[in-house]
Amino acid sequence: MQRDMLSISVIVPCKDEEHILPLTLGALINETRNGYISEIILVDNQSTDSSVDIARSLGVKVFSCSGNVSQVRNYGAQNAANGIIAFVDADVEVVAGWSSWIVNYFNSFKYPNNIIIGDVYGVRNGCSWVERIWHKSLKERQITKYINGGNIALTKRCFIKTGGFDSSLVTGEDVDFCQRASDNGIDIVRTESMKTIHHGYPNDLRSFYICERWHGLGMVKYSKTIISKPLLLSYFVLSMPISIPLYYKLFGPNALIVLPLPAFILSSRRLKSSNLFDKLKLMILFIIYGFARAHALFDIFKDRITKR
Repeated sequence: MQRDMLSISVIVPCKDEEHILPLTLGALINETRNGYISEIILVDNQSTDSSVDIARSLGVKVFSCSGNVSQVRNYGAQNAANGIIAFVDADVEVVAGWSSWIVNYFNSFKYPNNIIIGDVYGVRNGCSWVERIWHKSLKERQITKYINGGNIALTKRCFIKTGGFDSSLVTGEDVDFCQRASDNGIDIVRTESMKTIHHGYPNDLRSFYICERWHGLGMVKYSKTIISKPLLLSYFVLSMPISIPLYYKLFGPNALIVLPLPAFILSSRRLKSSNLFDKLKLMILFIIYGFARAHALFDIFKDRITKR
């Protein structure tokens, strides 16, 4: 093993997370006992609560950086001392064994600088149906060219080679990062061994809508073409004032069945082995997702017009 590949620097971006930070940092501190994590860096983004005090009381390194999540993560990576860096969001709890698996995985490869690893977040016990169904949908998605920025690990050399996170993106920075890494010949590997629990999943329909509207703000820039799935859903929803009268003219009252059909087909394909009720629940979430992303598209265009 290379000396600088024996331990991990974990970077935790944070803004007003005092309610969950003791759990997040506590889980990481527990992982330091096996010797694989030697540095935990909390990068605070102008928190107004006691997040910084909590981190310092637990012996965690604290840096301050004002900006979006891309800038905060990049700042943490610049100050990381180890050859392996991992990004964990402040509301994500790592499960025991997370760090040892990362170190052993990277050291099992001849070219560890050409790999990025991570996995979809897990959900907490007693989660709502919204959390459970959306997580199930993400877990069964077969795309392996994208990993959440809040549970991702790579070598520092790989991070530098990729150019870090795009500081112009307020959201969607992890999608863009993985796309650029893949274009540079770096393998994106999703592995269930990097188990985590996300305590920040939206737990009801209203918070789900708000979350997806916010995530949609970056989709125009990180989507390479105008036919990406999030954008297609947005265009479909935006076209509804025209399409609804057309559907009604073609199908009559049956238009109420035809309109949600694309969402049901999508949910059925995603949850192939699930029961009908779970597919219908995911259909509802996909419909809300489409409206939220359309709202985000409207926000993007409105912002561009305002800045002219």
